[in-house]
Amino acid sequence: MPELNTSVRYLKGVGPKRQSYLNNLGIETIEDLIHETPRGWEERRFLNNLALAAGPKRRAFFGEIVSAVESMSPRQDFCFFKAVIRTNNNFAPRLVLTWIRRRSRFDIFAKLRREIAGGRKIFVFGRLELDQIFKNSEIALIVEDYEIAAGLPAAGPSAHWGRLAPVYPATKGLEQKMLRSFRWEAMRVWKTLGRPAPWPEAWKQKLPQGAMDLKRAYEIIHFPANEKELEHARVALAFWDIFLLTTAMEIRRRQILQIRKPHCYIKEGTREQGNEGIRGESVIGRYDYPPLFTKLLEKLDIKLTASQDLAVQEILKDMDKPFPMNRLLQGEVGSGKTLVAVGALCRAAGAGYQTAFIAPTEILAFQHFMNFRRMLEPLGLTIGCLTGDTPAKERTGLLENLQNGSLKLIVGTHTLLEPQVRFHNLALTIIDEQHRFGVDQRWKMRRKAARPDTLIMTATPIPRTLALALYGELDISTMEELPMGRAIAPAVLCESENKAWDLLNCRLQKGLQAYIVVPAIEDKDDPGYNLEKEYSRLKEKFSGISIKIMHGRMPAHEKEAVLMDFNCGKTAILLSSSITRGVCAS
Repeated sequence: MPELNTSVRYLKGVGPKRQSYLNNLGIETIEDLIHETPRGWEERRFLNNLALAAGPKRRAFFGEIVSAVESMSPRQDFCFFKAVIRTNNNFAPRLVLTWIRRRSRFDIFAKLRREIAGGRKIFVFGRLELDQIFKNSEIALIVEDYEIAAGLPAAGPSAHWGRLAPVYPATKGLEQKMLRSFRWEAMRVWKTLGRPAPWPEAWKQKLPQGAMDLKRAYEIIHFPANEKELEHARVALAFWDIFLLTTAMEIRRRQILQIRKPHCYIKEGTREQGNEGIRGESVIGRYDYPPLFTKLLEKLDIKLTASQDLAVQEILKDMDKPFPMNRLLQGEVGSGKTLVAVGALCRAAGAGYQTAFIAPTEILAFQHFMNFRRMLEPLGLTIGCLTGDTPAKERTGLLENLQNGSLKLIVGTHTLLEPQVRFHNLALTIIDEQHRFGVDQRWKMRRKAARPDTLIMTATPIPRTLALALYGELDISTMEELPMGRAIAPAVLCESENKAWDLLNCRLQKGLQAYIVVPAIEDKDDPGYNLEKEYSRLKEKFSGISIKIMHGRMPAHEKEAVLMDFNCGKTAILLSSSITRGVCAS
């Protein structure tokens, strides 16, 4: 008898060819077949009482063939093979089976003609509906799967009929029948050789009621007897997956706690006397803002909100710890995340270290660069912007200044990930819109220095990000309020485009501004629709109103001029491609 670690090639019905197909699905051994659980289940029990609800239902039946006939559609496009069966089902004692095939020069019904004969018993599965094809009121089944039965279904258990049948991820060369049959055979090995894995006594009180041991859960998840049993198996396996993920994250957390970063920001007088504790503990005492950040707030006459202040305190606490910070800063657009990030980079710059700020698009990076330059250059910080459009001469100078340490803050796009971008003493990386960067890209950024602190920002925390925060890879700071004077813009649904333009015109007449986003600079599917065409249309609708365009192909000095005009109120309408966001306006 094969072992659990035996290659699937030696399982009954597999062989070398199907082994290669299974290998493409990541299945190498018999045990892999068991651990690859179904993605769904089909209702293939022979239910006696059914109701033909609105819309089709997929059901299974067992019956005896009474008659069979072929037909063709009026347009000659499709051919139909129709068979009538008698069942023991109270709802459908007489059922019309229908196979639909596209017309072909081959004999497409040859196999059906051989197998579908009067008096034979048949298992059948498909979509249940009224027989509209033949314009009568009989109940029809559009057949998806069938099997001629040698005996009654009570003759023995089956992987395909009379049960909740599993549906697996498939690939070329493997049908669901094969995948079910392979699991059916593998389950014999599993039941004989699989070791029971009972839950530890300490866990049992935390498990949902009905949770079973893992060996039994894997047996049931493939071929459950009913929905209740299936749910118990799913709960047990889900609990196990979460336990493994949590354990892995805890191991990672402990590894991080053992890492020591080479840089240190703590200077005398930067925080009040207190105990920063260990990861997860609250700070006793309050951190003073970095001197540069305090000067900035005084210069701009800004008072942080409670959410901003708490986020800054959490970040400063993390930056003062001996191991690298890995924190997520999330909040609504306009909640002041960028100002919080400025507090972090002021701590790095004040201690003589460099900061890299990476954004997903050139325009977004350029907007951040303009804001940082406006805020920080008067305080003596040197700032640069590096994107794919940066001229060669300027790029060379930026790279030299980064490498010799004279440039303290670099703002850029994916260009910062290139190997030729080297830093003198990078200590902090800030990633904006982190969900638009892949895992490898974020790690490339982190490898630009020896264990830098990392702050990632987002207004759109996707489920994966929240999972990382929940299970320990990321600490999380949440911005729960907007600064004084800012409000979330109300969303208005207009019944027609004309009403939208009328509403916009009313706002413009009151001295307000408009920011209009076009999906693309050019629409390849509709050459007549692009940014320039929309600009011409707006000029006709709003004659006498100042309208300007901005998109990613514009030179840097033109983008800056357009943004400055819109920011100071000289432009009433800014028309942009969708890569722009967070535009400031008066």
